[in-house]
Amino acid sequence: MYNQGQHAIVSAGGAVYGSVSSKLSGNSTKTVLKDTVTGAVSGAVIGMATAGIGYGVSAIRNGGAATGTASEVGSTTSQTFSSKGYNPKPGERTLEGYVRNNANPEISLTTKSAGFNNNNGNVGGVFKRLGAESHGGVTPHVHQPQRNVAPNGNIYGSVGTKTSNGGVTLPTAKDVKQLYEYLNNGKYQ
Repeated sequence: MYNQGQHAIVSAGGAVYGSVSSKLSGNSTKTVLKDTVTGAVSGAVIGMATAGIGYGVSAIRNGGAATGTASEVGSTTSQTFSSKGYNPKPGERTLEGYVRNNANPEISLTTKSAGFNNNNGNVGGVFKRLGAESHGGVTPHVHQPQRNVAPNGNIYGSVGTKTSNGGVTLPTAKDVKQLYEYLNNGKYQ
């Protein structure tokens, strides 16, 4: 394994390289000294990086088990994932996959926001629908919120119905976040 002696050798090699290359260029003593120190530091950095790579290769060769003492390698305990939180089911690791697995039949998200009046003039209502089935050739799909400002200044909202005007789209990260909050945190109900 890579040890401190090998660090010193690589560092010394860098110093020699810096010194020799500087002398061959015909530089002054001050410049040669500067290049020697720069070479030593570069050699030390390269040596430490090489040591890390050596430990990684050693771990791969040993089936994932790092060799050496804990002070050389760091923690040698195995890593596991936390059992807390949401663990995706197979096929859910994409935005489309999450909606496809969780929004069949279509799910309506509602709001109580005063800035989103429904067509009857009541505050709040359904602002978004997510579905796993095809709608206008878009699978899965999201009926995005549509805001309409009336001539009197009132704002009315509904959900989109057409793909041509952006009312129905593929799910975005924000859509999936809102669906997750609906299913797991009780929001938008």
